[in-house]
Amino acid sequence: MENVVMTNMHITYPTLRLEPNLPPLQADVEDGLGEAEEIYSTPPSTPPEKGTSEAQIGTYLLKEERKQSEDMLYLQEDTVKLPNPRSGEYTRTGGKNNNGPFSTEPFKAISSFCNVGFRQLYEISRFVTHTKTPFSSLPTSLKQDTNDYEQLWSTLVRSMPEGIVRPERSSHVAWDRAKVKPEEVIFSGDLSFIDNADKDKPFLQFKLKPLKLESSNKSNRLWRKFGGDRLLRLVIPELTSKHLPKCLEQNDIDFRKLFIAWLLADHRFLGRTWRAFWLKRPKKKNPNQVTHQVYLFAVDGSGFSGRSGLRPSASALGQRHKPVTIQELLEWFIPFEMNCEQPCLKLFARLAQAVSDTTATVFFKPNEIIRTSDAWSDSPNVRCLLTDRISADEGSFKHSEDAVRMNDGCARISRAAAKAISNKLGLGGSTPSIFQGRIAGAKGIWMIDSTGETINSINPDFWIEITESQSKFECYSNNPDCFMLTLDVNKYSTPLKPAKLNYQLIPILINRGVPSQVFEKLIEKDLTTRVQELEDATSSPFLLRKWIQERFSVTSQRRSHGSVEMIGGMPDLLAEKIIWFIEVRKKITSKDYCSLAIRKYCSDLEDRMKIELGRSASPYMIADPLAILEEGEVHLGFSSAFTDEKSGFSETFLNKIDILVARNPAYLPSDIQKVRAVFKLELSVYKDVIVFPSKGSCALADKLSGGDYDGDTAWVCWDPDLVKPFINVEPHPHPNPESYGMEKDVTKVSDIVGESNHISLFLEKGFSFNLENQMLGICTNFHESLCYSSQHPIDSPLTKNIGSLLGYLVDSAKAGLIFTEKMWQEYRAAHGLQKDLQKPAYKDKEKGRPTDHIIDRLVFNVAKGVSEKTLGKFWKNFKVSPCWDGDLAAVANTECDRSKNDATLMKTLTYLREELKDLHRLWQRNVSRQDDSFSPMVSSRPANTPFRVVVEQCRDRFLNMQPSESVTSDIVSRWRSKNGVYNSACLYNNDWALLKASTLFKHYHRGKFPWYVCGKELGELKLLARGGVRTMAEDLWIHYRLDTKAVKKLEEKEGGVRIGGFDGTDDEDGEEYEVGD
Repeated sequence: MENVVMTNMHITYPTLRLEPNLPPLQADVEDGLGEAEEIYSTPPSTPPEKGTSEAQIGTYLLKEERKQSEDMLYLQEDTVKLPNPRSGEYTRTGGKNNNGPFSTEPFKAISSFCNVGFRQLYEISRFVTHTKTPFSSLPTSLKQDTNDYEQLWSTLVRSMPEGIVRPERSSHVAWDRAKVKPEEVIFSGDLSFIDNADKDKPFLQFKLKPLKLESSNKSNRLWRKFGGDRLLRLVIPELTSKHLPKCLEQNDIDFRKLFIAWLLADHRFLGRTWRAFWLKRPKKKNPNQVTHQVYLFAVDGSGFSGRSGLRPSASALGQRHKPVTIQELLEWFIPFEMNCEQPCLKLFARLAQAVSDTTATVFFKPNEIIRTSDAWSDSPNVRCLLTDRISADEGSFKHSEDAVRMNDGCARISRAAAKAISNKLGLGGSTPSIFQGRIAGAKGIWMIDSTGETINSINPDFWIEITESQSKFECYSNNPDCFMLTLDVNKYSTPLKPAKLNYQLIPILINRGVPSQVFEKLIEKDLTTRVQELEDATSSPFLLRKWIQERFSVTSQRRSHGSVEMIGGMPDLLAEKIIWFIEVRKKITSKDYCSLAIRKYCSDLEDRMKIELGRSASPYMIADPLAILEEGEVHLGFSSAFTDEKSGFSETFLNKIDILVARNPAYLPSDIQKVRAVFKLELSVYKDVIVFPSKGSCALADKLSGGDYDGDTAWVCWDPDLVKPFINVEPHPHPNPESYGMEKDVTKVSDIVGESNHISLFLEKGFSFNLENQMLGICTNFHESLCYSSQHPIDSPLTKNIGSLLGYLVDSAKAGLIFTEKMWQEYRAAHGLQKDLQKPAYKDKEKGRPTDHIIDRLVFNVAKGVSEKTLGKFWKNFKVSPCWDGDLAAVANTECDRSKNDATLMKTLTYLREELKDLHRLWQRNVSRQDDSFSPMVSSRPANTPFRVVVEQCRDRFLNMQPSESVTSDIVSRWRSKNGVYNSACLYNNDWALLKASTLFKHYHRGKFPWYVCGKELGELKLLARGGVRTMAEDLWIHYRLDTKAVKKLEEKEGGVRIGGFDGTDDEDGEEYEVGD
């Protein structure tokens, strides 16, 4: 944060009394960069008392950040101005106290850390703030840049004080990627209120989070332009009154306004100056979690060009960073003068395009981008997205006020360009039908051209359309900036698979005529089938491996992370744990992991009521570019035969059958529509997407919960049990927003662009709006509870009215619609609705009392009954291997036998057993039987210490165990020399590491302790004992997949006989090896 001072993971505050005028002192403090500043001296402070003015609170917030600390990494401080909300004036706050951070010995030496890369400075800072390790006590070796994360971490661990729990380690792959591709790494931190903070303590705490890889190797446009290490995500707390500390609750102030003003100021830490430019609203409302995210951009700092005598840091382009003001950043992405007529809030919402996760693909020259109009419901020459319409429509036709867009958000792209994009995405010879992405100021879906048109005379086969509805803001499209004119792909169409039916759609389907008994049969059949499939799979390691591969995206996750993510000595994910045991032929715990998978499935089914339907799919929606589909018709084709083994359905397209289409979330009876699927040869190029008609008075996508074609997916079902009895209903007219008491912010960019501080005003308005208490989740829960009650069915006028309200709230940010809690209270009062309705029992299974509501019956009667029945059968039929394995204890037994005739070896083994005994005690004190990688803490270990941290600490302690220094012999010397600093590579020749693991297993083989601490070594022991092992480089191995067809043939060849099946007896102590999914 701005001048963030981190002590014991706290944002600490400078000492000051709340005095409006503070005398300036001379600028006489060197900051490590050879520059001085004007600063202010402040006497010791106390937090604000009740009645303190807003200006004084603002001064307190800013000046408290400048208190002495031993982990402040920035080397310069500036004065900050904070607006006084009451007077409109500015209160100047300063930066020095007599015992400031740069007057202490640690900060006289901190400038030497500027010779290390940003990722290393980030990790050092994260470690020392967590462990309270003074910078002055760090080894000098840390002042030199290193690529070896293990060496860096080991050095930090050795320097930390005794009895301190170390922080969670960063991902090895993220550390490596941070140097070469920082745009694929997430730098982030948490800002939160301190529970029960009193007047003598800080009320905010800040901590950096471990380096993580961005999902699916994606990045965003800003990262690619300026470098990924220049963006930092900061999670901030809820700022509503009920979440504020008591010391702030007592003050009659608008704390949110002051917080925003502080947030938009310069923030100095990690050797850089940061500015906030984007605030992301949470997708789901959960008042118990910190969900807002602020994006910070490093505008300047150590290592940036233009600053003399400083080490340059690499950007995404391999060039050193250059200072960039926040105004330059925003003007590069959304030039204000070109967007003066845009509403401020709508334009601010478009900043999401700059930070959305995408993959950069193909650069388009300005003359390869074709601007075209949309298809409207009243357009002449019926709505064809063809070349001649571009020139024909221009200036010759104006649509009526009642006309609607029929292709909102989608346009075409030439086949040659689509092929080039596919190659960039590494899709080989397969070209998807559509790409969802962003280019310049546009976003939406681009579908491959079905006509083979040539538009551009210079490059006739390489072009992309941008329609009016896709263009969200204007940018310098004539300037060939490779970052702005590259199509950044978010998603693309892939082969379809069966979709799931969730509980939101079930009440609507029943309301429209589908018998409730249909869903009872579906749940029973679905859950029974899933358990049977898993039970069959567990008869063979090959079949179980096949089952895992078909249901978990294991290979894609490996490719994304470049490895298997580990927790201690074990893979992190449940699927990877099962695979790991299969691959090393270690059959122990197979029952527990498999049953955990099916238990999770049952839990998901009960919690979210998602039923897999064999004859359903979730394709992207596009509008018919040829206008050959009639109103009420759709086209759906598949890239390969879509097969449902249960029903026997296997086709490459749907033709002349009725189907249901919907979109989540669905609130109204009209949000599901029955339409006719027909096959059109002219549209056969579009596979794995559903083509909606562009004819009619209303776009079909708009009927489905107000959807469009910029990337929405449809729920499509052609199961006759659901389709045949369904009766359509047309959408009801939506009330205008004013009928709900909504207000609209109509401030345009032109209203503020003339101001000298228009950038701050623009960001302040956007931040303030996004920080407002979101009513979507509150109103959605109320609507659900209202439908749950017998007095207001889903098709009653009141529930439909609230359903329309939810539609407005979904897009409130882009529309600038303001709906506060007070407005919601007034709406409820006007309609005679009480504040709290009965919470549905299916959402509170422990305390809720089931009713005759269909979801209650499905959850409490059908699903729970089938779950208990099938799981009981699964446990009864499944046999688990014993926890003991002689192969794993063999090395320890061999050395123990040798020690009978070797006193030195005996002494070494005794010393080792004592070390392992202490390690086991550490585990027992901090881990419960119910613990897993997602449990936040247990009562016996320090508060807020994740299970992962305990595992890593035990793992590190195990790896660093060495033979006693008091023992000398040839074999012990060899063990000691081979141990050294742990190398994460294969350990086949490290006898000492394998001996430690074997000894640990021999004495502590029960439970999860041996697997989390030394599972990697135990796996190698098993493979060595089994023989037939072949080593392989991990970067090759992660791309390997099991040949499922070969497994099927092998199963057929064996004639139903188990292929290397699991056997054994039950675990001796009945302990489960629970892990996080």
